[in-house]
Amino acid sequence: NDGQDRAIKHDADLWVPPTRIIAAWGDTDMVSYHGEKKARSSIRIFADHSNELTEMQALLKTLEEESDSHFDFLEDKFSIPAKETHYQNLCKTVNDFNIELPQGGGVITIIGAMPIITGETAEFIHHFIVYAQKDCTDESTLTRSMIYGWAPGDEGWALPNDVGFPLFDDVNNQALHLEIHYNNPYLIEDMKDSSGVRLYYTYAERTHRAGVLAVGDPYLSLYGESIGEGLTQYAFTCPGACTSSLLGKERNGNNQGITVVSEHLHMHKTGARMTSEVIRGDEVFHKAVADVYEFDQQG
Repeated sequence: NDGQDRAIKHDADLWVPPTRIIAAWGDTDMVSYHGEKKARSSIRIFADHSNELTEMQALLKTLEEESDSHFDFLEDKFSIPAKETHYQNLCKTVNDFNIELPQGGGVITIIGAMPIITGETAEFIHHFIVYAQKDCTDESTLTRSMIYGWAPGDEGWALPNDVGFPLFDDVNNQALHLEIHYNNPYLIEDMKDSSGVRLYYTYAERTHRAGVLAVGDPYLSLYGESIGEGLTQYAFTCPGACTSSLLGKERNGNNQGITVVSEHLHMHKTGARMTSEVIRGDEVFHKAVADVYEFDQQG
């Protein structure tokens, strides 16, 4: 780390993300499409739990040990429309979840999440996002904040043990919003989905509050535009004046800066390669790269 970053201590206590592995093979000297001759897996290096545990099992063990309880936010046998793209929105308030809140205060702290995907409809789920917002009116979506996003290949998520999302502690986060993107290119009918997320929480607030920053094209301003033929590149820039205003130490109280604990690169199926850079001055301080983007192995 450098002088602008908070040193991460006791990193043995952190959830260790996996190293993703993809492979393809063939019987000829010609490099061509591999078809079904492919494999994908992951390896967790320096993990605390036994190597016999899968990625999801190890993550689930961590969340169950550190949480006080959990609740589910799911669709209920939703009929997936016979159309190529559909965004389904579901909203619930704190009272709808029947959460037993601590006496003397209505605050819980979200520390992690596990996707719950209906097996029969998994191929139709492009991604989903969970937001916190004021209530379940249309107006509240203008001030909502992202808590969790899932895409194929993501096995779940756990924050470091001193980081969490406070929930139900403010007028602007008294409801949760689940947005599911269904992709049904072959217009298949009569498919019912009950997918969603299980959110794990503690009653005690943690030392540091978490937040999600979405960059690139989070509002899909390029939706519907043709990408043309051949290789095409799109670049999006969030200037320093913007990040200083939104993420600067003065804005975050107690003169504290921001520590990035994880990052996720997400594109639609036409994407082939993706990078994300943090630039200080003229220097690329950090760079994340998906050299071979695989839609089914994100996270």
